[in-house]
Amino acid sequence: MSELTPSSQMINEAWITQNPALGAAIIWRCACGYQSAHKFKSALPLPVAFTVVPLIFSKGLFEVLSHTNRDSGLRKFAEKFSDTKGAKQDLLLSLHDRCLRWRDISWASLRQAFAGRLLTLTSDGLLVPLTETPPRGVPSKAAALLKNAEKLGFWYGGLSIHEVSTLLKIRF
Repeated sequence: MSELTPSSQMINEAWITQNPALGAAIIWRCACGYQSAHKFKSALPLPVAFTVVPLIFSKGLFEVLSHTNRDSGLRKFAEKFSDTKGAKQDLLLSLHDRCLRWRDISWASLRQAFAGRLLTLTSDGLLVPLTETPPRGVPSKAAALLKNAEKLGFWYGGLSIHEVSTLLKIRF
C-alpha cells in the first residue's frame, strides 16, 4: 500500500471527519449513553445531538474528553479548560460556533442514523436508540470515538439541557 501524500492525507482526514455514517454511529452511541444515565431513561434531546459530532471531531476537545474519567462528569470536563496550567478556555468557548459550522454534517449524520435504523425521532424531539448493542469489529480509532461519544452521552444524561448549555458555553 502506498504512503499517503500530504494532500491525499488531508482529503482522507476530511472524509473521516465529515463521513455521515461515522457521525451517525457517534450520535447513536451518545444517545445510548444518555438513555442509560438518565434517571427516567429518557432519550437524547435533538438540540443536544448537534453538539456531539463537532465536539468529538475537535482534536483539543476530544483529548480532554478522552482524559476525563466517565465518573467525573461534564462539570469536571469543563473545569479542565479553565485550569491555569494549560488554559484552553478558547477551545470550549469556540464550541458554539463550531456547532453552527458543523450543523449540516450533524444533520447528514442524523439522516444516516435514521436510514440505518440506529435512531428514531419522537414527536417531542427526542432521539431514541433502536438498539443499544455495542458494535463489534470496529477499528481502534473509530472505537475510541464511539466510546467517548457514549461517555459524553452518559454525562449529558445526568444533566438538564440548561446545565449542558451553561457548562459548554453554548446556546440552543
